[in-house]
Amino acid sequence: MPIKPILLPYLSVILLCAVHTPIKVNAQFLTIARPHYHIDVKATLSPHRTPFWLYTNTSGIVSTHAPNALAGVSLSSASSDSLSPNWQKVRIDYGLESYLSSPSTRPLLIEGYGSIKYGVFGIITGKKRETIGLTGDTLLTSGSISMSGNTQPIPQIKITSDFIVPFTNEFVSVKTCFSYGWLGPRAVGYGGQGVTSVNGFFHQKNIYVTIGSSRSHFQGIMGFNHQVQWGGENQIWPNGLNPNAAWWGVVFGKSWMGSRVGNHLGTIDFGFRWKLPHGKLFFYRQNIYEDGSLYSFLNIGDGLNGVVYRPIQKSERLFSLTSLLFEFLNTTSQGGDIFNLSTGVFGKDNYFNHYIYTEGWSYKGQTIGTPFITPQENLDSRWPLVKNSFSNNNRVKLLHLGARGHYLDWHWFLKTSFSINYGLYDYPLIGNPKQFSSILQVQKSLSWLGGIEWSTALGIDAGRLYKSSLAIQLGLRKRGFF
Repeated sequence: MPIKPILLPYLSVILLCAVHTPIKVNAQFLTIARPHYHIDVKATLSPHRTPFWLYTNTSGIVSTHAPNALAGVSLSSASSDSLSPNWQKVRIDYGLESYLSSPSTRPLLIEGYGSIKYGVFGIITGKKRETIGLTGDTLLTSGSISMSGNTQPIPQIKITSDFIVPFTNEFVSVKTCFSYGWLGPRAVGYGGQGVTSVNGFFHQKNIYVTIGSSRSHFQGIMGFNHQVQWGGENQIWPNGLNPNAAWWGVVFGKSWMGSRVGNHLGTIDFGFRWKLPHGKLFFYRQNIYEDGSLYSFLNIGDGLNGVVYRPIQKSERLFSLTSLLFEFLNTTSQGGDIFNLSTGVFGKDNYFNHYIYTEGWSYKGQTIGTPFITPQENLDSRWPLVKNSFSNNNRVKLLHLGARGHYLDWHWFLKTSFSINYGLYDYPLIGNPKQFSSILQVQKSLSWLGGIEWSTALGIDAGRLYKSSLAIQLGLRKRGFF
């Protein structure tokens, strides 16, 4: 019987209880890190909708409707990852994070996971925040193409490994994962059985190889990641695939009924780190693929390109820039405007939309991947909706700038994005509307309640893609250890 995804967080708690006695008996073999907590309160004030960068890449916590408020609490282990395998200890990690966020009155379980790691191998069950793909700075980036942290985490069981290849003198390291996940009910817009909804599942696997040790002046990174939505193949089609056969087709990318089983997406990534006398540079590229366009280089122009510069910090400076990021995203090619089975030209990739699963590359109504391919309901009402499509704008060119640092004991970060939006090949947005979105946030530690963090963020949207809006977001966070 399949495990219900809602049970995964509770199974993680049971796991922790099960190992409680052995911890006391044999603490040399099994470790659980000291628990860490944080409590968050935020409010967004605006006469219009919430600006793009105040709700984007927040794991689905902040509402697009304004004004809004949220309160949340998180409890997690505070251990650090290491490439050095420890075969003498089993390590237990865990996390629980929940929010109440208006205007909804239902609590959101953002994280609920438990994990076991032994040596270089680990197993994680439940919901855990994650981003997949090379980016130079997870705070400043516009978002990874396939999984950006924009929506709530997907419940998964995941096997991971993270190790240095033996006999390479720490020159080659490898990181991999393989998972099975649950998406819940998914709307179906095509099929011969009159089915309108099926239970959806999620699969992902990836491998990233780093060439060059942490002491090297140069490091190269290569990665492949593959994600798939699937489910209901035995319900949608007459004489359809049973779930076991469908799963094998998903994992190995097999074709069936003239198409691949499931909705596939992924990236092939390349990165390069360079240590300079005055700082570090990191260049990266994510190449998107959906069907076969990347294999034939038809959509090679599409992808995310970025560079991050981190200067060496000098403690005597009152003002410091700790990270500067620049990105360019292009999704306009999609293999061209021709899709022809007879000639074998497979363009019009139609990123994040799918002819069977009408919710496309989304979870809980929000984009799983880059947030610049948005749910069509988020756009200004002047732009017509496209039936059975998740997004009506997946052909985008984006320039994005991010920076962060501090002034005295104030921490700040800035993100600014400018996009040109072309709609879909079959349903273009007239005039290619331009959009400017930005956020500036400042944060300071206060002495209240034994130490608390106060933050203020200003967000703005100006352009024709979204309704123009301006908002301020106020927040308080209390951190600590038990």
